[in-house]
Amino acid sequence: MGNVDNRTAPETMGEGALPDLGSPTSTRSWVALLAVVLLLAAAGIWGYLGSVSVLTQVPAVAAGGGLIYEITAPTDGTIASIVSPGVVIPKGAPVATIDPISVGIAVPVNQEDEVLVSSWNVVLGSPVTKGQVIARGAIFNMQPTLAGVDAGEPLAGLAFVSDDMAEIIKSAPSLTLSAVGTSGQVLTAPVVLLSVGPFPVSESRVALMTGNPYFAQSLMQGDRGNTFEVYLGYANIDDYKKVDESVKQGATPIVVSGAQAILTVTEVKTNPLSFLFGSNG
Repeated sequence: MGNVDNRTAPETMGEGALPDLGSPTSTRSWVALLAVVLLLAAAGIWGYLGSVSVLTQVPAVAAGGGLIYEITAPTDGTIASIVSPGVVIPKGAPVATIDPISVGIAVPVNQEDEVLVSSWNVVLGSPVTKGQVIARGAIFNMQPTLAGVDAGEPLAGLAFVSDDMAEIIKSAPSLTLSAVGTSGQVLTAPVVLLSVGPFPVSESRVALMTGNPYFAQSLMQGDRGNTFEVYLGYANIDDYKKVDESVKQGATPIVVSGAQAILTVTEVKTNPLSFLFGSNG
């Protein structure tokens, strides 16, 4: 065999020696390791000292510039005429007439303020008795406090929630009300908390305001009768003006009192890691 050139011959390795694969502690490796450590440290600090926003949606009803109430029959008789739902009737004009049982002039069902009938419980020819609820409607130009509502400003809507959710709403950084308008569009506006009713509401009250007795029954069962009324006002005056200006005699408002709505509550949770893994912070 010929002579091996020492410049190209492989280095001889001692017994038990390992090959040199390069240093694992190169500058690039240290930078990557440091980045991972800093990332984990930042995540840990945020997890224990930071906060996260959680959106909760609760059922509500729109106020639509008016306050929801019940229209009752002033006398015994049969329904002779009714107005169409969804239009504002001038103050003093009848929303219905009743033919009395005894022969006589038809008795008008007048209201003392501008009024809108949202739904009728009767049809033409229905027999009625004095004091019977014949329709559900909204009354305009009435101060909320005069109607038994604990609020001094125009209402955007109402929500019915448990006492725990009422406390969350009180400290929520933002509230948004989305209501279904009369043309089917969804109207969304930021709102503010005006007040929370001091006492739990009755099932009949929820049924009146929502127009849905089944919802009222389900809500009461879920909250075990511990349901409170939450009064919401407009955060921006322009949103109120838009609704108020649409309420004209003989016109259809852009949103009717009692219309289905959703209140979105922004809740701030501290200690995000505990919250995300099942424990409220």
